[in-house]
Amino acid sequence: GEQSGEDISLVKVSSSWKQSVESIYQYYQKEMREFHFNNALAKVNELSSLSDRYISQEKPWACKDKEKFQVVMANLIYSLAYIALMLSPAMPQAAEKILSFLQLGEISPSSWREKSIRLRKQPPLFPRK
Repeated sequence: GEQSGEDISLVKVSSSWKQSVESIYQYYQKEMREFHFNNALAKVNELSSLSDRYISQEKPWACKDKEKFQVVMANLIYSLAYIALMLSPAMPQAAEKILSFLQLGEISPSSWREKSIRLRKQPPLFPRK
C-alpha cells in the first residue's frame, strides 16, 4: 500500500510565523471588505512569496533535525491553509482541494492549531498538460 506520511502537529507553528501569516490575512480581509480585490489578491501573492522564500531558506527536504523539520512543516502547512482560505472566493475548487488535503476543510482557522496533519502523497493540484 501507499506509505503513510508523518504526523505534523500545528501546535508547533512558531509564534513569529503565525503572527506574519495572520497579519497578511487581516490585511487581505480588510481589502476584501472594501472590495479592493486586486489588493486582496496581492496579499495572497505576498503570503505565497513569503512561504516560497521560507522553503528555499529552510530546505525541509534536507532537514536532519526531526524537531526542526516538524516546525518548518507546521509553518508551511499553516501558511498553505491560509493561502487556500484567501483563494476560496476566486478559486473555490482549488481551495477546497488544498484544505481537504490538509484535513482542515471542515474546521475554522481558529481551530487549526489543535490539529495534527498526516502528510501523504497527493496528485498535483494543477497537473501539467
